[in-house]
Amino acid sequence: MNKFKTIGLVLLLTGCGGINIKTNTGSYISHKVKTTLVKEYTLLEAHQSGASLLGSVSSTSCQASAKDERPNQESLNKSLKLKVYNLGGNGIVLEGCSVQVSAGCLKFLECHGLAYQIPDRNQHHDASNKPPTNVTAF
Repeated sequence: MNKFKTIGLVLLLTGCGGINIKTNTGSYISHKVKTTLVKEYTLLEAHQSGASLLGSVSSTSCQASAKDERPNQESLNKSLKLKVYNLGGNGIVLEGCSVQVSAGCLKFLECHGLAYQIPDRNQHHDASNKPPTNVTAF
């Protein structure tokens, strides 16, 4: 009995050495990080920040059958943020979502937003707001 266990263990250890496992974990984490780098703003906040408009973005989702996941606004908003990031933006004004009629879809959801490049507040200090700099000469 011990011979079979030993042989089985050896086969298991040597047989698994060449196995490669591929997952989408890297892209999932990458998308998750990218979407957190894009912040939501109101149109007024974007305007007051001196933001640059990069363009409009849209995302859609179709529930083709009853067993498919129903489209939801949260996942479409994440998709919009990823598109903003890929345009080089860091801010989005969400314009809204609407249910549409589409052939082949039980439910079809479409969301829109505006992509912006929002200036970093820390890099744009007025000279009067800067604290005095102490310079020591040796």
